Amino acid sequence: MPTSCEPPARHQLDINRFPNELLLRIIQFLPPRDVALSAAQVSTRWRSLIKHNLARVPRIPAHCHVYVMDIDLQPGDDQTDGRSPIMQYHFTTFNTSQPDYRAKRRACLRGNDTFLRAIYIQHKRCGMMAEWDSQCGVQKLDASTATSLLSFLDIVALRVDVLKRGRRLMARRVDERFAHAVAFCEEMCGTVDPKSLLLCSQNPYFSWCLGEESLRRLSSFRSLDSLVLENMTGAEVFGGIKASLDLGKLKEIRMRLDAKHQSEVENILWVDVQGSLLISLAEAHVRCLDFSAFSESPAAITAITAADMCQFISAWRTLTCPWMIKSIMFNSTVTISEFRTVAARAGLFATALTDIPYCRFRTYHPSDPNAKLELSCYGNGVSRRFTLW
Repeated sequence: MPTSCEPPARHQLDINRFPNELLLRIIQFLPPRDVALSAAQVSTRWRSLIKHNLARVPRIPAHCHVYVMDIDLQPGDDQTDGRSPIMQYHFTTFNTSQPDYRAKRRACLRGNDTFLRAIYIQHKRCGMMAEWDSQCGVQKLDASTATSLLSFLDIVALRVDVLKRGRRLMARRVDERFAHAVAFCEEMCGTVDPKSLLLCSQNPYFSWCLGEESLRRLSSFRSLDSLVLENMTGAEVFGGIKASLDLGKLKEIRMRLDAKHQSEVENILWVDVQGSLLISLAEAHVRCLDFSAFSESPAAITAITAADMCQFISAWRTLTCPWMIKSIMFNSTVTISEFRTVAARAGLFATALTDIPYCRFRTYHPSDPNAKLELSCYGNGVSRRFTLW
């Protein structure tokens, strides 16, 4: 009998017939974005399987931008779970394989993933209103689909902007809007443990402060390594935040004014950044620390004195191991001659400090002659910008 030349029949596998456990193992090896789209667009079985096994499926790192327009509300409209109509949420995702991921995440910028659409959430009396980006602008998104998509997001960067209008609201400087926003994200998203946090007050005449519950929520962030405070110039603002955070984990701390606030500052703006903060940074001695206290704004002057700088230099030299600093920048009214006088009285020039040209000073660590600390001064009008590195 002649053998048949016909190829053997091929059977196509239908993965939808696989048992749930095997199907879940396949889902675990999919890219996070494909898992999210599968939950939103594939069969009801996939959606249910993913929804009930969120802890076992890959998540998508995301950025959440919260806008708070703090205005007078009708009784019963204001909610403490983050569903107040004055709060809007913008979610964008990160692509960790892109070279700009780390820079954008640390600066708390919106996500760099152009494949997944941005999701916009707002609440009204009728319920949650959801939209997402489209080629024609934005289009409405079903609330259940939005909820499913948000459950795949891990919030790694969080920004909260607060704008208060009206004398009564401006007088109410301390609120819990931050805690409300975190509560909503914890309910809707996978995990909320941001590595980067940006807090911003949008009113140049108002310094927004976090309440006790908000500070408690802030202290629960274990992975936070980058903090940006924008237009937060009040004396009590950074004090409460500093007490709630572990400075030993923060690699980047930036206090700054945006362009609008800088144009509003006509005279000198005294910011309550005391010299004790330098000592706290020295005690934490985070490797490659990047710290800036309104250094981009010449009119924003800290309360750091020449004695504080000398004490910081002495503290740096007494550390067991050399502390490598990326930069510590701030503005002060201290002059070069005043610093020289205070340093001479403290005996630094006799034992450790060297005066070098162009308004710079240098010292070396006793345990390593190659480890150095430099202090430079640059006159920028009404103040002088000091840099330690």
